Amino acid sequence: MSDSREMGNKIMKLFQFYKDGAPSLGIRTGAGWIDAAAESRGRGIPAPQTMLDCIRGGEEALAALRALMDGAELLHEEPQLAPAVTGGEKILCIGLNYRKHIEETNDVLPSYTVVFSKLGNALAASGEEIRLDPAYSRYDYEAELVLVIGKAGAWIPEEEAMDYVFGYTCGNDVSNRETQLERGSQWLLGKSMDGFGPVGPCVVTAEELDPDHTGIRSRVNGELRQDSDTCHMIFSCRKIISYISEHMTLKPGDIIFTGTPEGVALGQNGEKQWLRPGDLCSVEIDGIGELVNRFV
Repeated sequence: MSDSREMGNKIMKLFQFYKDGAPSLGIRTGAGWIDAAAESRGRGIPAPQTMLDCIRGGEEALAALRALMDGAELLHEEPQLAPAVTGGEKILCIGLNYRKHIEETNDVLPSYTVVFSKLGNALAASGEEIRLDPAYSRYDYEAELVLVIGKAGAWIPEEEAMDYVFGYTCGNDVSNRETQLERGSQWLLGKSMDGFGPVGPCVVTAEELDPDHTGIRSRVNGELRQDSDTCHMIFSCRKIISYISEHMTLKPGDIIFTGTPEGVALGQNGEKQWLRPGDLCSVEIDGIGELVNRFV
């Protein structure tokens, strides 16, 4: 058994890793990685087995996971991560949500929240390689804060919107700009290629992060490309949740990419630095961690 003396006061970060070919829930602490399912069975403490189980279980599920942390046996090696959230009904995305990003791409300030979607095949994990189809050449990165919805709701008032958030993770809204912008505005196709929605490495619960004021960055091959703060969003997280819920019921496990700040390849002057095979791209959000993917 591992020394748990430093675990109790640390932020509990939840992650998913592949176990017997399927996503399984884990807990990341300052001391290391915990297999929640194995601890649950070994110690007779009922606990959620997947991230979606945890989201649906709410505070009771989180309390069970906290109980597992003291005296937990750590995994002997770093696990192969799965996408931080799987099994939800919807992957929703917000476009044009940072003023400087709109300016760099010569776009128009939106009067209403711009909403589009990705499909489930776009989900990928931190550490996973993402294939770039050689038929295209203008691939882009977009660092984004991702909301994880914790309970069902429709017509949610702004002042209550954050009560519906389970937690937050990092996302990269990878984009094929040729399909998205040059083939009849095909946003769905340009944003939903396999692996084009990596999320992770973990989920922090709602009380651990201020979504209105946290740093967000991206790097490509170690070079800083984006460096901003969520305080610069045009539509705040509460506005996003409220607006979307006027059009559809949000469900536990739904995730929402909240838009990207300036610094994407599309907005660069001169020769643009599109993603190429071999590039290593990271998205870092303060308080969450770093989502890292290599493109091949």
